[in-house]
Amino acid sequence: MKSDKYIIGLVGHTGSGKDTLAKLLVEALPAGAKSISFSQVLREKILSPAGIEPTRENLQKVGIEIDREEFARTVYDYIQEQPEDTCLLPGVRMEQDVELIRSFPRNLLIAITTDDQLCFERMKARNEKLGEATLTWEDFTELRRAPIELQIGELMKQADVTIHNDGTLEELKEKVAALMPSII
Repeated sequence: MKSDKYIIGLVGHTGSGKDTLAKLLVEALPAGAKSISFSQVLREKILSPAGIEPTRENLQKVGIEIDREEFARTVYDYIQEQPEDTCLLPGVRMEQDVELIRSFPRNLLIAITTDDQLCFERMKARNEKLGEATLTWEDFTELRRAPIELQIGELMKQADVTIHNDGTLEELKEKVAALMPSII
């Protein structure tokens, strides 16, 4: 299947700022950009139809156990269903995710890095997912050792661009603005 969509994948560890970066990119890109998380597709196309509660634990478990090639086809089809010309995928975790992104003729893979301590503090402050407000350092390091996280370091080496997210939100916005001429 051939597609003229522009796919931008974001790879980084849990809490590195992938969703924030995706939001900033969607705002900065010309109209018609959409952020699609792998977990969103997993929830809508796999967990919900099977009656499985979409907890972090279930998302990670199913994300590991699922046939990755079949899931890549599911994500590809989901992307094709979207009316937007540009889709961001902020949750690249497996080699098959990179292969999916690279299967689109127009693609870009961005790595986002963050200091571990800062990442831990941001996760606690955002309290976006159940239990993050009470997260301990031990919990954080255990999350980083989760099977779904293990390939991320290697995948980041395949990135076309790396953004270091160790500053403020304003500094990240400036980095996005500087990046825009090379991606549009």
